[in-house]
Amino acid sequence: MTPFPLAALPGPLGHLLHAGAGDGRLVRMALEAGVGHVVATEARPDRAAALAARCSGALDLRPGALTGEKGVALLRRFNLSDLDSLRDPSAALLALFPGLAEQRREPVEPIDPAAVAEDFAAEPDGVQALVIDLPGEGWSVLERLDRAGLLRRFDRIALREGRVPLYRGAREADTIAAHLAATGWRIEWDRSDPDRPWLRATRNREAEAIRMRLETVEAERAADGAKLAALRAEHDRLTAALDAARAEGAALRTRLEAAEAAAERGRAERDRLVADRESQAAEIVRLRAARAEEARALEAAQTEAAEWRDRFERAEVAQAAAQARFDEAAEAERHDRQQRYAALHQAAERITALEAALAALERRAAADRDRLEAVRAERAQAEARWRETSAALEDEIARRTAEADALREETARLQAELAALRTERDDAIARLATLGSGMSAAPAAEALPPAILQALDERIERLQAAIGTGHLPGREQRGQGRRKRKG
Repeated sequence: MTPFPLAALPGPLGHLLHAGAGDGRLVRMALEAGVGHVVATEARPDRAAALAARCSGALDLRPGALTGEKGVALLRRFNLSDLDSLRDPSAALLALFPGLAEQRREPVEPIDPAAVAEDFAAEPDGVQALVIDLPGEGWSVLERLDRAGLLRRFDRIALREGRVPLYRGAREADTIAAHLAATGWRIEWDRSDPDRPWLRATRNREAEAIRMRLETVEAERAADGAKLAALRAEHDRLTAALDAARAEGAALRTRLEAAEAAAERGRAERDRLVADRESQAAEIVRLRAARAEEARALEAAQTEAAEWRDRFERAEVAQAAAQARFDEAAEAERHDRQQRYAALHQAAERITALEAALAALERRAAADRDRLEAVRAERAQAEARWRETSAALEDEIARRTAEADALREETARLQAELAALRTERDDAIARLATLGSGMSAAPAAEALPPAILQALDERIERLQAAIGTGHLPGREQRGQGRRKRKG
């Protein structure tokens, strides 16, 4: 009985591997059918020699035992030669053949199935068949070829094993068939010998192609799932980054509004200083007019004193009376001069306080400049994330910079005017001192009018109050007019 008829194979049989060739009947049939490449293994030396003699050089004969096990191979020789095996018989085999007896054990050359299958092409030009007639070794050979990825180089497999495990460590035919069927092979049986049937497996290329396509689709789906998970993670990350950027933008807008409010306060302060400067200029003009009036009064007093001296010379009685009036006027003049000096001293102290307030204003302006620099740095950081609003931010910062520069220029002008005011004040004090030293006898009516001193005191108090509160009316009015124009 042959494992399977060669004529029933689809297409020309191009290659054959027969493990356990035995008497070589199937090998001879394959060679006679024109199979181009036949490889045969045989563990028994006598059978291998007979097969080599019959087939001459047309057969690739490899003496030895094809096995997937490693280590020393010992061939158990029984009194029934068809049952010779590398494994010990099981109880089932001894029950099946009660007279079976082991005669001897012979060491044989183990042959790795993978090394032999390497000689068979992965894409053959004909059918490649594998015949395994190795009692107890069918599973080890198939498993070794499967692990090496070489089992699919064969299109047909014929394997003879027991219906139950007939050797220790062996697998029964049904288990081997189930494994082959699960991996895409189509199974047929020849149960002419029910105890040791022939299993015939044909490679189901259509099912294998479907399975490979299914595996490819599953792999692609797994890859797509991984990509989708990565995209979702990236989406979540970008969403979180967007939320963070929005929150940061809101914080920047809040800080920008605070900076705008600070700049507006700085502009109002500048306007107040401008108004104060104008008021001080008017006050200086008024003081100069009062000083001129006082000079005219002094000149008139001197003329009147000369007339009095002439009168004193003409009339002693009138002179005594005039002297009495002069002494009285001199005392009043000294008293008024002391009051004027006290008022000027108070004015000097108030001007010093005004200078301190101006210094505080300069510090405030420096703080505004620092805040403006901070806004610029924040704008530079936000520019990469909010490019859409960068132009508006740059225009706003440029406008604030211009306003800050204008504020600095206005402060410098105020400082110059205040210095001029101080100079004029010093000149007025010096002139008054000179005038006071030259007035040895001036009437009380020629002193600086109290109303002028009172007006000066009230003006200085208003300036100090305005500087202390930080509100400049002129600047507020101009700031309100500017906001109305913006609206």
